[in-house]
Amino acid sequence: MLGVIQDIDERKKIEQQLFEAEQHISLLLNSIDEGVFGLDITGLVTFINKAACEMLGYSQNELIGQNIHALIHHSYQDGTSCLEDKCFVYQCIIDGNNSKINDEVFWREDGEFFPVAYSCSTIIRNDYCIGSVVCFHDITEELTIKRNMHNALLIAKKANNAKSEFISSMSHELRTPLNAILGFGQLLQYDNNTNKAQQDNVNEILTAGHHLLELINEILDLAKIETGDLSQTPKYVSIQRVTNECLSLVSSMAEKGNIKINCDLNDNFIVFADFKRLKQVIINLLSNAIKYNQADGRVSIKIYQIDDNKIRFMISDTGQGIADDLLTSIFEPFNRLGAENGDIEGTGIGLVITKRIIEMMGSAIGVESKWGKGSSFWFDLPFQTNQNNYDDNQQLDLS
Repeated sequence: MLGVIQDIDERKKIEQQLFEAEQHISLLLNSIDEGVFGLDITGLVTFINKAACEMLGYSQNELIGQNIHALIHHSYQDGTSCLEDKCFVYQCIIDGNNSKINDEVFWREDGEFFPVAYSCSTIIRNDYCIGSVVCFHDITEELTIKRNMHNALLIAKKANNAKSEFISSMSHELRTPLNAILGFGQLLQYDNNTNKAQQDNVNEILTAGHHLLELINEILDLAKIETGDLSQTPKYVSIQRVTNECLSLVSSMAEKGNIKINCDLNDNFIVFADFKRLKQVIINLLSNAIKYNQADGRVSIKIYQIDDNKIRFMISDTGQGIADDLLTSIFEPFNRLGAENGDIEGTGIGLVITKRIIEMMGSAIGVESKWGKGSSFWFDLPFQTNQNNYDDNQQLDLS
C-alpha cells in the first residue's frame, strides 16, 4: 500500500512539473509578436498564442479544434483555392519537412485576408510525426514597402532614361553646327591670305571646337552606358597589338610635353574583349598619365600575369599624384579633383567611362597614388591560355 501511495505521489509530482512547464511555455509563446499555433496529425489546432489570435481576429477558444485549412487561403491567378491534400501544412506533416513560404495568405475572422510569411516544423516522437508547429507574421507592411520601393525605382529609372535620351538627342544636335565650325576653321587654317594673328585665332577656335567635340562624345558615351546601349563585340585581342596602336595615337601628345613612355611588352597575352572599347580604355588612361605628368616626366606601362588566367595592365606616371582624401572621388562624374582650376583641359568624365567599360567587361579597375610621387592606374583582364583560338587576321575588328 505504501508503494502505491509513493507511486501516486511521484506521478502527481511529474504531472505538476509538466503542467508548470506547459504554463511556462505558454507564457513565453504569448509574450512574442510572432503568431504560433500547434496542430495535431489531422491539422486540427491544439494550441494558439495571443499574437496569432489578434492577427486572425478570433479568441483562443474559437480556434482550438479548428482545421488549419479554414484559416489558409491559397490564391491562384484563376481565383480558385487548392485542395486540402495540397495544403502547405498538410504536406509538411506528410513529408516530415520543415519548410518556409513567403507569399501565403491567411483569412481573418471578418472575412478579409492578409499576406503572411510562415514556417512549419513537424513534431516527431518515437520516429513518428504527431503534429506540427506553425509560426507566422503579417507581411502587409513589408510588401507595401517593397511595392513602394519598386515603384520608386521604376520612376527613377524612367527619369534617368528620359535624361539619357535628352542628352543623346542634344549631343547629336550640337554635333551638326560644331562640325560646321570645325570644317570652316580648317579651311581658314589652310588659307595663305591670313596673317599670324588671324592664324592664332583660327587655332584657338579649332582647339576649343575639338575640346567641345570630345566633351560631347564623352557625354554621349556616358548616356549610352547608363541606358545599356553601349555596344560590345568581344573578340580574341592581342594586347601587344592594341597597346602599340594606342601608343601611336598618344605619341605626339607625349612629345609636346617631353614625356618619355616606357612599355614592357615582352609577353603577347591574348584576351577576349571588345577591341574598340579596350583601346578606348587604354587611350584614356595614357592620355591622363601624359596630361597630368610633370615636364620631362615618365609614363610606364606594365602588363603581367597575376594568376593562372588573369593579367594586369598598369599605367604609371611621375606626376603630382592624388591626395589620399581625394582617391575615393576619382571615379565620380565631372569631378576633376581641383584640376578644373588649372590650365589642363578635361571633362571629368573619361575615368567614369573607363571604369564603366571595364566593369562591362566583367573586370575591375583600381588606382594607387602618392602625393608628389605620381599615380598608377590598373585593370585586370582574363587571358586565353590556349592562343590557338587567336586569329590575327580574321578575329580582330580594327574599325
